[in-house]
Amino acid sequence: MKFRNTLIALIVLIGLGMYVRYYDQGESKQEIKAKEKFLVIIAPDSTAHNAENDAAQNAVTHLELIYKNSSIACSKDKDNNWLLTSQDLQTKGDNDIMAKLIADLKGLRSTRMITENIGPWDNYGLDNPEIKLIVTQKEKSPVTIYFGNKNPTQTAVYARVLEKETLYLIPFWKKNNFKKTLFELREKSDLKE
Repeated sequence: MKFRNTLIALIVLIGLGMYVRYYDQGESKQEIKAKEKFLVIIAPDSTAHNAENDAAQNAVTHLELIYKNSSIACSKDKDNNWLLTSQDLQTKGDNDIMAKLIADLKGLRSTRMITENIGPWDNYGLDNPEIKLIVTQKEKSPVTIYFGNKNPTQTAVYARVLEKETLYLIPFWKKNNFKKTLFELREKSDLKE
C-alpha cells in the first residue's frame, strides 16, 4: 500500500515538474527573439486580438511622416479624432485610414537584423532617408524609424530605429505603406456635396 502511494506522489511530482519546465516559464527565448524583430512595440500588454488592436489604436497619439520634400504631422484631438498638418494646411484625418496606418506600423517586422559590422548609415540610404517616421505613444518617448534603400536583391529595404545600432531588413512593399500624401490621409467626407 505504501509503495502505491509513493508511486502516485512521484507521478504527480514529475507531472508538476514537467508543467513548470515547459509551460510556466514566462517568455521563452523564441518569444523574446520574435519581439526583437518588431521595429516598434505598440501596446504589447493586451492579449486578445481585438483588445490588442484597440489598445494599439489608443496608444499612438502622434505620427509624423517626413519625406525628402514634405512632411505630414498627424495628432489626435481631445475627441480621439486625427488632425493633419502639412506646411500651412490643417485638416481632419480619415480615422479609418489612420487606423490602417497604425496597424501597418504595429505589424512592422524585420526579416533580418544586423548588429555587427554595419558601417556608415549612408551605405544603406539611412543618413538622409526617403521616409522618416516619428511615432509617439502615451507615456512613452517618441520612436523614430528611417526607411532607406533597397537591398542588392531588390527584395527588401533597409530600416533603422534611431538610438539603436541595429540595421533591419524589411520587405520592400511595407515601406510603401508609409508613403502617403495629405490627400490620402485626410477625411474625404468634407469633399462630398
